[in-house]
Amino acid sequence: MKRLRLRKQQAGATLIEALVAIIVFALGMLGQVAFMLTAMQNNQQSRYRAVASYYAEEMASMAIADIANRSKYKVGSNSTCTDTAFAPCTSWLTRLKGDLPQATGTAVSVDYDDTATSATFGRMKITVQWKAADGSTPQQLVSTTNLNLINQ
Repeated sequence: MKRLRLRKQQAGATLIEALVAIIVFALGMLGQVAFMLTAMQNNQQSRYRAVASYYAEEMASMAIADIANRSKYKVGSNSTCTDTAFAPCTSWLTRLKGDLPQATGTAVSVDYDDTATSATFGRMKITVQWKAADGSTPQQLVSTTNLNLINQ
């Protein structure tokens, strides 16, 4: 008779163990999903930074190759080329804004110091700013190149 009572007291224990195992498994899966989402966001930000770096290098390369028109490669604080009729600058800016997220939030500035008496004469500073994919703080890339040292 003792054996029958012992079985009755343990009835349902396996069901509770199974429920606990399912909960532990579900929490583990939620952790994996959160990890994957974070990795995807970081990967996307890395891609945008690479795109911004590519365009900054492209702008510097165009200015290096086109010595006579260096001052036309300036982009003002309003994110438009100072010489809107200069096709290489406007084309570059249009492609850049199309390749970075939230084009309306993309801010671009290219400054070329062509004042011979300046301490930074011949320096091109390219600043590209874009909004993060999640809409949080803006991301920024700044590239500075001394073009006069390259062509001498």
